Amino acid sequence: MQYLQVLPSEKVFIPMEAFDAYEAWRKHFHVDKPVKPVGVDTANNMIMQARYEREFKDYEEQLSAWNRSMTWFFKNAVEKLKGIVMRPNAWLKLGCSVEDDSTTQAHSQLRQMYIPQATFLLMDVLSKTGRSGDALRICNWIASPRHSVHKVRVVYMTGETKIMSETVEKENPNGGFRDMFSEYPHPFPVVKETWEVPTKDFLEASSGIISIIDALGKIFYMVRSDINKNISDLKVYYEQDKEKFSTLKAIVESEGSVHGSGTTSLLWLKRGLELTCTFLRYLLEDYDSGMLSNGISDIMRRAYTETLQKHHPWIVKNLVSMLLSALPNRHGVITKLTYGADGPEAEKLLMENLRTWLANFSSCLHEVSDMYISKGLES
Repeated sequence: MQYLQVLPSEKVFIPMEAFDAYEAWRKHFHVDKPVKPVGVDTANNMIMQARYEREFKDYEEQLSAWNRSMTWFFKNAVEKLKGIVMRPNAWLKLGCSVEDDSTTQAHSQLRQMYIPQATFLLMDVLSKTGRSGDALRICNWIASPRHSVHKVRVVYMTGETKIMSETVEKENPNGGFRDMFSEYPHPFPVVKETWEVPTKDFLEASSGIISIIDALGKIFYMVRSDINKNISDLKVYYEQDKEKFSTLKAIVESEGSVHGSGTTSLLWLKRGLELTCTFLRYLLEDYDSGMLSNGISDIMRRAYTETLQKHHPWIVKNLVSMLLSALPNRHGVITKLTYGADGPEAEKLLMENLRTWLANFSSCLHEVSDMYISKGLES
């Protein structure tokens, strides 16, 4: 990312402000909404009747205040995200009186980094607030040849690859190859009894998935963000009582419902991990078959169809389908996973390490999936 050094900081702050606005909207939409008091049979109990009426009145006042602030959070997030997606030249030209080759390269990288992310988040806001018509119009605008936003591709710049290769050579003077799977920080736990997955070990291992998702490009910001958020939520849940919630099974059984906060967070973390696991399994199968497909869009499309697609609204499905073409090619992914190492030897060692790592990962993930299916918690 050496070209980004030539840019004024405002160019990076503006997208970050848009993403912060999205996170603020998301928290207000999902977390801060007042909970309606549960109705009870108060026919023969005047005290309970009075208490319920008071609670319901408080709820209506809180809901009214929530709706008013929701309008502001919605408008703020949509306006800032639309500014990134639909008016990129406005924020890219900030502070630039003259545009030279370095600035042009930097602008290209900023487009590749932020426009796909902002598009995903914008579709999420619109679809979850019932504005699918607006979402469709923006999708049509993006797909229009006149604007060419759909041609923004997450590519790996020659300069970036060169820097990464130099780093590998410096850190490995003897020519040894490194990769993300051989150096994975926390292995997934080996489950000794059915569904007894240690919470702490599982969350630490899941955190390492983020660097692997980053290798797939910035268009997977939403998956990355969801995994991060669910890990954080589960860590908070676990910290409440480490002994009681020492296993994932204990968290799920303590709530007994898919609507429990811990159960829901684990459900969506599981789904995000399943997408990653399925993609890597098909990538390994592609290597074993000798096909070595240059493009990996078909591999990811197959993985998405089998995992997350059925849980997404139609507008998100259509957007994912469109943006899959923006995935980096096979070489780009491999060099990311190997910290810049290149060639058949590096890829062979990578796939051997992936095979071992994947066996551990999939075995642990299967325990979590089997628990949800057996308990009827997977819709």
